[in-house]
Amino acid sequence: MLSDETYINEKIGQKNKAQLTVKNPQIINGGQTSYTLSMIYEANRLNSPELIFKEKEVLLKVITLIDNKNNEDKLRLIDEISNATNKQTPVINADRFANEILHQKIQKIVFEKFGLLYERKRGEFADGLKNNYIRSEIIIERNMFLRLFYAANGMINKGAQKRLFQGNNFPELDLEDGHAFDRFFVGLHVFRQLVKGKHPNKRMGRDIYAKVYVYTQLYLSEDLHTDILMVEENLKKLEEKWKEFIQYTKAKAKDDKRRYRYHDKDRETGEFKTAFSEITYYRSVALEKDVVKFFGTSDLIKDTT
Repeated sequence: MLSDETYINEKIGQKNKAQLTVKNPQIINGGQTSYTLSMIYEANRLNSPELIFKEKEVLLKVITLIDNKNNEDKLRLIDEISNATNKQTPVINADRFANEILHQKIQKIVFEKFGLLYERKRGEFADGLKNNYIRSEIIIERNMFLRLFYAANGMINKGAQKRLFQGNNFPELDLEDGHAFDRFFVGLHVFRQLVKGKHPNKRMGRDIYAKVYVYTQLYLSEDLHTDILMVEENLKKLEEKWKEFIQYTKAKAKDDKRRYRYHDKDRETGEFKTAFSEITYYRSVALEKDVVKFFGTSDLIKDTT
């Protein structure tokens, strides 16, 4: 535990006991332990919880900062302590990365700008969900945030990658670019509309993330509130424009030997035919380049009516 000030008082009238007082406590390593203990206590709150914990102890190390005026230095120290202490036990890298300054800043921006809770640590808001004072729709899981942020800003291939957070490599993230965050916010609502009715654990293809990008190119305005209200209606228009894009791509594919073409054997003649595979195309990295080029330079971008 980290603290700004720590005091211990041995004169409390009980033998072999003392009172520990800490100011601004922050758990650096052991969050899961403390959460588990709190859940046990809560479950037995009406049935003498002190009996559950009788003769049981948890070792606590308290680190007190003498000079805590510089917040950047404090956050850096937290990173170093977290990395050092977590080497003692197996901890998923992504959970260690969650304490880094970058993710704390993202969490702050997303909450202050949109009222969303960026879940930089797994299960961070589980207690709020369990007790119904946090709604699930305002929580944005860390990998989902990164996928949509990248996709909405034209980096479709990166957005479609697995386990983005665990890689801990985000040089493209510009925390000073407010418009990039606006595109993410609208993209989140677009994504939720596009995947409505689909299985929540199903991995979405590049075409979904590509449509998130196209939407932010065609329909993003200066009024985010209006943008959100118009998502369902605008998506109907987008689907028509997407059909035009696929027709354009099919025509282009006739003279292109990239991997989104496939060879199929004719059952009657036994001959092989070459055809355009939309599914294979969606899996290819070529999709990003084509989408950005088509919707970034096409006259369609001017026609949003």
